[in-house]
Amino acid sequence: MPEPRLSPSASDSKALALERWQRIALGLRLAYNPWKPAVIAIWLGLGRRLALEGAMHESDMLQRSLRLLLQTASDPALPWLWRSACLEHSVRPLARWRSLVQTQDPLSALLWEQRFERAGQCLGATPRRQSACWLGAPR
Repeated sequence: MPEPRLSPSASDSKALALERWQRIALGLRLAYNPWKPAVIAIWLGLGRRLALEGAMHESDMLQRSLRLLLQTASDPALPWLWRSACLEHSVRPLARWRSLVQTQDPLSALLWEQRFERAGQCLGATPRRQSACWLGAPR
């Protein structure tokens, strides 16, 4: 006789959701589906849900989201359309991060805004200059 299936506990479902969020992040970073930018919004929504359910801190989720989206937007090896979609979707996490740390750590908000501006400059750069557009590369 087969064993009855048990529904996953709350901690198991949080762990599974976090794992799913990380797998989707990998797909975003590598542009697995560059013709489906709606996946970015789904990924951001899942991250917000994870933060609301307590699976991760909101500040960690926002920083991971911003890092991934801005690194992807600055990667000259990826399709321009995908990079621009990542930059466009980074506006909401950036605004939320700014409001979250506005009084406690204004320098952190300023640094993320500078990274955002630099990623935007990289999108408009000529192919010859795009190799210097990585977020960690000196100007």
